[in-house]
Amino acid sequence: MNGWIQTWKNEVQKLLLNTMPIIIIRNLWKNRCAAKYGGKASSVSRTLFSITSDLLMLLRTSYTNVKWPSNWIEIYQITEDLQHHISVQQVIWRRPSHSYVKVNSDGNALDNPRKIGAGIIIKDHEGQFIHAIASPLGIDTNNQAETEAAYIGIKWCIDHGFSKIHLEADSNLLILWLTTNSEPPGP
Repeated sequence: MNGWIQTWKNEVQKLLLNTMPIIIIRNLWKNRCAAKYGGKASSVSRTLFSITSDLLMLLRTSYTNVKWPSNWIEIYQITEDLQHHISVQQVIWRRPSHSYVKVNSDGNALDNPRKIGAGIIIKDHEGQFIHAIASPLGIDTNNQAETEAAYIGIKWCIDHGFSKIHLEADSNLLILWLTTNSEPPGP
């Protein structure tokens, strides 16, 4: 009971503490119904395992970048110690030079490697919208997603008669590959 009413220290712990009563009650109910109507013996260890599994699934789904252990004590210790660091940086879109189009590209990966996707927006030198693309790219790494997003944007421009292209991307590695003429990894 003390765990349910304590003050949370971060957003992860808040999610865990707010959801835990529901998950516990649900699993107690499932255990009761399995014993009463399903012919299974009531099992404290099975119920505790189910509670921990459900909480772990919630955390792994909500916070995919954290390596969650299977042990409840370790899970709770991680949620106690987590600290969120928020960084704010002002981003200003600048128009490209006269007669150029600007390709803003971004790639993303749900995890690394995992499902990847690309987002591209193309505007002219006056800032007028020309075209936008959002596309799933399959399964690969975030670096591959960034590279493919830039390629898709540039290829679209060339295919549609734009030869003066300014590429803007947020991947330091992609920019390094392009500005030093080095080869990106992969096929």
